[in-house]
Amino acid sequence: GTVMVKDIVPNSGSPYFEWLFVFNGEVYFNANEKLWKSDGTDSGTVLVTNNQDCIYPYDLTIYNNELYFIGDHHNLCKSDGTQAGTSVVKDMRDLGGSGGISYLQTAGNNLFFRGSQVDSAGYGDGSELWVSDGTEPGTVMVKDINPVSDFSGLNYPSFISIGNEVYFVADDGTNGNELWKSDGTESGTFMVKDINSAGDGVN
Repeated sequence: GTVMVKDIVPNSGSPYFEWLFVFNGEVYFNANEKLWKSDGTDSGTVLVTNNQDCIYPYDLTIYNNELYFIGDHHNLCKSDGTQAGTSVVKDMRDLGGSGGISYLQTAGNNLFFRGSQVDSAGYGDGSELWVSDGTEPGTVMVKDINPVSDFSGLNYPSFISIGNEVYFVADDGTNGNELWKSDGTESGTFMVKDINSAGDGVN
């Protein structure tokens, strides 16, 4: 009962596989740096998209009944499982410089992630907490936790959701790494407790 489902790259050795994830009853995965899906049959194992902005798919996550993932390390992408329905939600390089995205986590009606942007002049906010509602205008930085230019608030991101909030570790530049939480708004993003009041944070 254990068989090869499909020879994805015939006569060319072994393809690169990563991020197997179940969505709408099918298995989605990264094969040779592109998004594929499979229903468990040869004919039903197909390439989802050739969109070059959504290559290197990783951190697959379900949000609002669609599959979200990080593409090419700087794009937030989403897919309904079809080529036409796969697109970029946000290009983190849209300020003209560099950008990055990592660690997708859903909580309530929000999709949280760690994001960074640098403009064409080389100025940026480091890695901070971002949120998305699935649209480009609705994908924004929640709060500049460490407001010193180019310093990151989320050096060691590890999100966990409880209800409508995410909990995470952040450094505001004053208290060191401490426990924070967010409901997706700037006013609702704050340090839960200064566990180490000496000011150099905790492990």
